[in-house]
Formats: sequence, C-alpha cells, structure tokens
Amino acid sequence: MQELSVQAWMQANEQAAAELLPRLGGEQELTLLQGVLTHYPRLLTLSMLHLQPGDTVLDVGTGTGALALDLAWGLAGEGRVMAVDIDAAGLEAARLMAQRLRVPVETVRGDVHDLPFQAGTFDRTVARFLLQHLKDPAKALAEMVRVTRPGGTVAVIDVDDGSLLEDPPPPPKVAALYRAVAKLQAMRGGDRHIGRKLYRLFRSAGLDNVSVVGIPRVQAGTPVDVRTTAVQAYHRRRLELERQALVEAKLLTEATYRAAMRAMDRLACEDRFAYEVEFLTTGTVPDPAKDAN
Repeated sequence: MQELSVQAWMQANEQAAAELLPRLGGEQELTLLQGVLTHYPRLLTLSMLHLQPGDTVLDVGTGTGALALDLAWGLAGEGRVMAVDIDAAGLEAARLMAQRLRVPVETVRGDVHDLPFQAGTFDRTVARFLLQHLKDPAKALAEMVRVTRPGGTVAVIDVDDGSLLEDPPPPPKVAALYRAVAKLQAMRGGDRHIGRKLYRLFRSAGLDNVSVVGIPRVQAGTPVDVRTTAVQAYHRRRLELERQALVEAKLLTEATYRAAMRAMDRLACEDRFAYEVEFLTTGTVPDPAKDAN
C-alpha cells in the first residue's frame, strides 16, 4: 500500500518542486517543471508496469528524477529504485526531490550507452523521454536489456510527433516552428518519430512479449484550467530556450521565430481540438532456463 493517495502524492510533488525550482536554472529547471506538469499521464503508465513488492528498478536517463520518484512511491519502500543520468546537476535535483518527498531513490552518474551495472542486476529497467534524444537508441536499449535479469521487464515511454492531430490545423508559421524544432533535434542526433519505431527496436533487441500502449493527451475547447495554462507556458519557455540554436542553425530567422511565437500565443487562446499520444512499450528479457523447460 502506498503511504499517500494519488492526489496527495501529486500535491506533494508540486510542493517539493515549488520549493526547489528557485534554486535551479536552465535545463534542470525546465526538466523539473516538465515532471510536475506531466505527472498524471506518468502515473497512468506507472500502473501498467505492474510493479511487485521487492522489485529492483532502474530509471535510465532520469533527468531530475520524475519517474524514479514515482517508482519509489509505487513500491512504498518494498523495493529498490536507482536513477542514472549523465548530468550531475539533474541528479542532484533528483536527490533533493527524493529527500523532500521522503522516498528512497539512489542516484548514480553514468552513460546510458555504457551503464555502470553488472548484467542482470534489475527486475525492471525503464526510460522515459530518453531515446528520442539519442544518436544510437538501439545501443542504449541493448544496455537496458543487458542490466535486466532474465524474465525481467524493459519499458520505454516516448513521443512521436506523427501522432499529433489538430483541428483546425495550426497556422503555417506555427507549423514551420514545429518542423524547425524537430529538425534541430535531428541535427543533434535525436528523433521526434521514435515512438513508432519502439516495437521494431524492442524486437531487434531480442525482447519477448513486446506490447505497445498509447497514452493520449487531449485538448478540446479553450484552455481555462490552471494546469493547461501552465503546460502552455512551459512549452513557450522551452521554445524560447531553443531560439538562439534555431537561428544559428539557420532553421528560422529571428523575425520568423518571433512571428511564429506570436501566432502560437494567439492559437493557445482558440477553441480547438488537439490530440497526441505517448507510447509505452514493454518487453520481457528472454529466460533461457525457463525456455528450456
């Protein structure tokens, strides 16, 4: 049994993040804020991981620890959660959040392409919003498989821009901004269409019982609630953080970027429909001993 209800856990996260955010800046601040704003769909995916008492779980590319914290809450002290990331500042934020929330999360600095753990260490290995940023997601997934015990579970949650449906369609300036951001991520080695490729990646990694579940996010009408407004403000800040890189890469001019942002602000106030999906893909590490029987 979890010590806190879902609602109480979400409220505790928001309060802990509000206390920590003034101490952060740049990428860590936005990553922590994203964790708060995407808490509800993340808890939905948590229920699909089928955690068991005593599980040893690894969160790969933890950022500021959003998923690792939820995993520790879900296990309610009857298991072990480790969080690994290459960014020391993000790990420190994760440690402070775990301290404030009084959940046991161990943080380890490491590269997803060469995880600092022995083979078969974990019952479950998970990653959220990580593979979309990697030049070699297959290698990272192979490492996740390596450190998971035979019969254990590997799970990845990630996005696919191709799942986005909007009516009416966004103005051309906003659509051009979306394309520029996706192209910038591709230039950095990432892939905003990784979601549709997860099934193939999992099967190529030798995983059994591969399943894919879509977690939808829907906007219908004019956003008026505090959370939706906060999500839109977050996306605006994220785009502002990329402005210089977009201009320097010659994907947009300063003028076209500003015009696109103004058009996006107007769009945020319109009565419209939008639908997109996060993909949760899970698979089982083959167990030769069990297969032999």
